[in-house]
Amino acid sequence: MKKSLATAFAAAVLVCAGLALPGAATAASLGPGTDSPVAPATAATTPFAVTSPVTAFVKSSRTPVFAGTAPAGSRVEIRGIAGSGPALAVAIADTDGSWSAPVGTPFTTDGAAGTVVATSDQGVFVTSWTLRFTD
Repeated sequence: MKKSLATAFAAAVLVCAGLALPGAATAASLGPGTDSPVAPATAATTPFAVTSPVTAFVKSSRTPVFAGTAPAGSRVEIRGIAGSGPALAVAIADTDGSWSAPVGTPFTTDGAAGTVVATSDQGVFVTSWTLRFTD
């Protein structure tokens, strides 16, 4: 039991860092009250990455378009710093893994931060973003 909990913890740490641990159980793959994986985790065929906008990049547009790659069919959500409430933008990764999600409501502050969450049958991938705006 200790080994599988340690493996799940290591996987959770890597997932929070935007990485996946191939072949390891993730928090989402563990059944309630058990330390056995429900289904084995697999390595992502397309890596999760946010390629645009560049984090901390000064943007003149207050409605940026987020883009990147994720496993095909992943649901990608752009979330604010609190992580609650509706997503700021949503996209589904194409068969080649590419995705694009324009933010519909303009940011009203000089800076904004949050997370990008990609969910697929291969796991949950998370990374953070920070933007500053100039007018």
